[in-house]
Amino acid sequence: QIAVENVIILQTSVKAIPGDDASRVTVATTGSGKGYYCSRGTVCEIRWEKKSDSSFVKLMDAQGKELAINPGRSFVSI
Repeated sequence: QIAVENVIILQTSVKAIPGDDASRVTVATTGSGKGYYCSRGTVCEIRWEKKSDSSFVKLMDAQGKELAINPGRSFVSI
């Protein structure tokens, strides 16, 4: 059980690695996509963007502005 103020869900592509006997997958962690920001009993749609493996993830609200995240601990799900 966890207690956090913010939950950020990022949607991305997940694909099976062909011929992998261990059933592993590859997860796209660069590019852009949709997501959700949950905090204080509300949920809103967001967009995310990450230009390279070494860059930070940029989170934007529905108007394309930088997402204002409430103070406190956050949980991010990809």
